[in-house]
Amino acid sequence: MSKKLEYVILIVILLLGGVLRFYDLYTIPYTHDEFSALFRTSFKNLPELFDKGIKVDGHPAGVQLFLYAIVHTIGSQSWVLKTPFILMGIASIYLVYLIGKRTFNSTVALITSAYMATLQYPIMYSQIARPYISGMFLSLLMVYFWQKVIENDKNYWKNASLFVLFASFNTYNHHFSLLFTVIVGLSGLLFVRNKAFIKYLFLGLAIVLLYIPHLSIFFFQLGVGGVESWLSKPESSFLYEYFKYIFQYCFISFLIVLISISIGLKRYKNNKLNYKYLTLFFVWFILPFLIGYYYSITYSAVLQYSSLIFGFPFLLLFIFGWISPKNKWITIGLIIVIVSTNTYALIYKRQHYKVLYNSAYIHFLTDLETVIKKDPNTSVLIHSHPKISAYYISNLGIRHHYNWIDSMPSNGELILFLRNESQKNNQLYLGALSSISSNIIPLIQDYFPELSFRNNYFGGETYLFRKNLNQYADFVTVFPNNNYINDWQNFEQSNLFCNESKLYCYQLDSLKEWSPGYTVSLDSLHLEPNCFIDIAVDIERSDSVFEGLLVASLDNSDKNEYWASASAKDFSENIIDTSYFRVHLSLKMSDIRLSKNQIFFKTFIWNQKKQEVRYLNYKISIRKGNPIVYGLYEDIK
Repeated sequence: MSKKLEYVILIVILLLGGVLRFYDLYTIPYTHDEFSALFRTSFKNLPELFDKGIKVDGHPAGVQLFLYAIVHTIGSQSWVLKTPFILMGIASIYLVYLIGKRTFNSTVALITSAYMATLQYPIMYSQIARPYISGMFLSLLMVYFWQKVIENDKNYWKNASLFVLFASFNTYNHHFSLLFTVIVGLSGLLFVRNKAFIKYLFLGLAIVLLYIPHLSIFFFQLGVGGVESWLSKPESSFLYEYFKYIFQYCFISFLIVLISISIGLKRYKNNKLNYKYLTLFFVWFILPFLIGYYYSITYSAVLQYSSLIFGFPFLLLFIFGWISPKNKWITIGLIIVIVSTNTYALIYKRQHYKVLYNSAYIHFLTDLETVIKKDPNTSVLIHSHPKISAYYISNLGIRHHYNWIDSMPSNGELILFLRNESQKNNQLYLGALSSISSNIIPLIQDYFPELSFRNNYFGGETYLFRKNLNQYADFVTVFPNNNYINDWQNFEQSNLFCNESKLYCYQLDSLKEWSPGYTVSLDSLHLEPNCFIDIAVDIERSDSVFEGLLVASLDNSDKNEYWASASAKDFSENIIDTSYFRVHLSLKMSDIRLSKNQIFFKTFIWNQKKQEVRYLNYKISIRKGNPIVYGLYEDIK
C-alpha cells in the first residue's frame, strides 16, 4: 500500500472519529459525574479547591485543576468543558496509529485506529469531561516517547524529557493511570542495558520527584478507600462482561476479532511476530485489571470499566498485532467492514446518541412543562439531585412548583401526601432517578392507578398517573382467591372466610409465626431485564398495631441469596379512614446479584410477635423496568 493511500485512509478514519464525537456538540448534557466536578470548581482560591474540591473527590488533582482553569477563564458551558476531551479522544486515534505502525505494521495500525474511532467505549469517554479519555491520551503519548527512549532513537534527551513530562501528567490524572505509568516504567527496566539503564533510572526518579507534591492527597484518598457506597465488588465474570461491552454486544464485531486472531495464529506458525510487544501490551492491559480486581475483592471496590480505559488501546494492539501486512484492497475492505459494523452498532444497537444525549435531569423538568401546559391541576413529585435540578431550573427558566420525595422520608408522610393530592387532582406527575425506592410506584398507584405515560431515560424515568380505575398490574398470583389458592402453601381452610364486603380474607392467629407462603421458580416467571417484582397485602386495622413483616426471599437449593422485608407498621401511619391498610414490598431485579443456580422466589408474612391479624389481597405482580436505565454500560434488550 502506498503511503499516500495509507494517509488518505487514516484521514477518513480520523474524520469519522471526529464526527461521531462532535455530533450535536451543543446538546450533549453533563453527566452526574461531570456535575460533581463542575460544582467543585466554584471555590474562590486554590487552597480551598484542594481542600474541599479535590481531596474529597477520590481522584488526583490534575483534571479538576484543568476544569477549574477552564471554568474561571472561559466559562462553564458543557460544550466548552467537553471540547478539550473530545480533541484528546481524536488525538488518541492518531497516536494508536503511530504506535501500531511503529510496533507492527500499517494494516494493524489502521485496523486498531478504526476500532478506536468507532467503538462506543472511547467515544463516550471522549464526550465526558472526566479523567478517562485524558488518561488514555496521556498514556499513549507517554508510551510513544517511551518506545523512542528504550529503542534509543535520535534526540534521546528530547524524547526522555517528553516521556517524563507526559508520565508525570498521567500520575496526576487518575489513580489507575498512575498505576499504568508505574507498570510501563517498570517494563522499561527489562529492555535497557548498561549506560542506558542508569539514564533510565534517572528518568524514573524524575517522575517520582515530580509526584511528591501530590503524595499528601494520594495518602488521604487511599485512606478513604473505594466507592462501595454505590459500586459493588466485581464478580468473576467481570472480564467477560467487559469484552462484551467494549465490542458493543455485537456478534459481528466478535466475529471480526475471531477471524483476526485465527489469521494471527496462522502467522504465529510462520514465526513472524513481534513477541516482545505482543506480550508487553497484553501485560499492560491485564495487570491493572488483576490489581484492581484483587484490591476490590480484598479491600474496597474500585474496579470499573472506566478504570481499564488507559490500557484499552494496547489490548486492541495485542488483539490485532497478529495480523500480517495486507494488500490495499484487503485492508480497505477490513476497514469498511469494521467502521460500518461499529457505527451501526453504536447508533442503533447501543442507541448512543439517544441514551447519552437525553439527560434524565433535564427531562424531569421539560416533560413536566409539557404536562402542566395540558393540565395545570397536576400533582408533582420529583426525586432528583437538588443542585443539578437548580442548575437546569435556572438555565431552562422553569418555575413550576414541585414536591420532593426526599422531603417525605417515611411511607406515612408520602401516603398522607398522595391521599390529599388525590382528593384535589386527577393526575400526578413523577420524575425520578433510578435510585428511587422501589415501593414508590406501587404506593402512587394506590391513589392514581392508571399509568398514562412513561418515558425512559438513562438513569431515570418520568411518569404520568391518573385516577382512572384501570387494571395496571400483571398479576402472578393473589391470595386468598379461588383462582390462585392452590398456588399457596401451608394455608388452613378453616382460616379462610368472607368479610362484610364478601371478600375472601385469611386469619393468622396468635399461635402462627408464619403466614401461608408462595414459592415459584424465578425462571418460570420469564422476567424481562430490569423488571420489578411487586408484592402487596392489605392488613385489617385493629386496636393494636400489627408489627409483622412482609417478606421476600430469593433462594437456591442450598442457601438464601437475597432477603428483603417491609414492616407493616411503616404503612399504617396516617391510615385512619379505612378498615384496611396496604403494605408494599418491591424487588428491583436489576440491582440484585444472583448466582447461576436455579433460584426460587418466596414470599410470606412473618408474624414475629405472634399477633392476631386478618389480611386479604396478598398479590404478587410483575412491573416492567426501564430497558435503558443502565444503557451506557449494559446491553440494551
